[in-house]
Amino acid sequence: MAAGSRRLIMLARLERSLERIVEGSIAGVFRLRVQPAEIGRRLERAMLDGRVTSVGTSLVPNLYEVRLHPEDAAAFAGWDEALTREMETWLAELAFARGLSTVGPIQVHLVEDTSVRRRSVR
Repeated sequence: MAAGSRRLIMLARLERSLERIVEGSIAGVFRLRVQPAEIGRRLERAMLDGRVTSVGTSLVPNLYEVRLHPEDAAAFAGWDEALTREMETWLAELAFARGLSTVGPIQVHLVEDTSVRRRSVR
């Protein structure tokens, strides 16, 4: 691995660590609930971080689990299926716009997880 590539990976890791610190401390205090846009940003990051090079294309994951604290997941009750369909469509459009491929249709699932902190998305 080239030194430049290692630096980019280290910078990306540092950026994610700083985001977690800021989102976990400052943003969590002021935010009342998880917003769909935040879920979308996390899904986009997961898609791009999961990118691998294949023959003639770059592949991205097609299965995504959005883990939320049960109280945060409850805010989406009744329209969670519409939300996941919207996220699936958005990710497919994003992949297409960036010239990325998947091995199957994109699927997003919301999962309640008590180990996830309140107002966090994993």
